[in-house]
Amino acid sequence: KKKRALPDDLVADWRQFERELSTAERACGQGGGPVFAFVEGALVTALKEGRWILLDEINLAPAETLERLGGVLESAHGSVVLSERGDGAAVPRHPRFRLFGAMNPATDVGKRDLPAALKHRFTEIYAGECEQREDLALLVKQGLRDAAPGSAVEAI
Repeated sequence: KKKRALPDDLVADWRQFERELSTAERACGQGGGPVFAFVEGALVTALKEGRWILLDEINLAPAETLERLGGVLESAHGSVVLSERGDGAAVPRHPRFRLFGAMNPATDVGKRDLPAALKHRFTEIYAGECEQREDLALLVKQGLRDAAPGSAVEAI
């Protein structure tokens, strides 16, 4: 049976993984325990790079998380300090950053409402069940026409 060569990008990914694993093994060998590192998530990346992000079921997030979102949304120059990162430096909000929160009504079993201080920083839009792609595209086009004029809806 003839062996096929692996794609170059896959080989590169495995070599990078091998280097990272080797680094982790050396770090564990020095102190005898695991080493932890802070890794920025999607929200921090969106905040820094001016991306749009959707936080689904936002009302179920822990209170500490919701408090931090308040700092980001308090003004166009809002920021967040990531104490987990250890440097105490604020992560500033990029001018193009947009945050969308989706939630089921607080009347559903096990659901709760957003804290009032945070809820007032959002524009509420009630949307029924979107079953078709066209329904979602219409909602985005109508709901965001003023916030993002001329933006492409086809990517949805």
